[in-house]
Amino acid sequence: MSTTTTWSLTARGRTAIDAPYSGNGVSEVTYSAEWTSGTGDNQADKCAQVVSVVGATANVDVDLRAMTDANGDALNGAELAALIIEVPVTSSGAVTVKKSASNGAPVLNGNTDGIELNAGGRLILIYPEDGGPALGASARQINIANAGAAGVNVTITTWQRSS
Repeated sequence: MSTTTTWSLTARGRTAIDAPYSGNGVSEVTYSAEWTSGTGDNQADKCAQVVSVVGATANVDVDLRAMTDANGDALNGAELAALIIEVPVTSSGAVTVKKSASNGAPVLNGNTDGIELNAGGRLILIYPEDGGPALGASARQINIANAGAAGVNVTITTWQRSS
């Protein structure tokens, strides 16, 4: 049974400085992508999403290759095409995303520093060209740490290429 992966992502942001400085410092960034099923540029053939509960003052290692698709099969992707990590706006705490100390996925440097996501925060990593970060037996995990007093649900979505 094959999996068909199609997704579309558009993000647009604009920042401007109010008068009397209008026109100075205006910045606009737009990213738009249409991906199809496959293993080349702007393609992915494996996709999974999981909601992980990170308990109070706890941390969780998430194995990106072990996440299961809609058919219940482990992804076992060879390279990362995209990774989205989301904390719900209703969350009462924040989490820190970092590379796992053991078998860390090659998406963040080191396993001591991380990126903090507060309630409503999202980390979006996109690798549109074939040749994104390689995933394998010793490079597959991310760590999500919660220093708060309450558990936090974190949604992790990944698109991967099988080769």
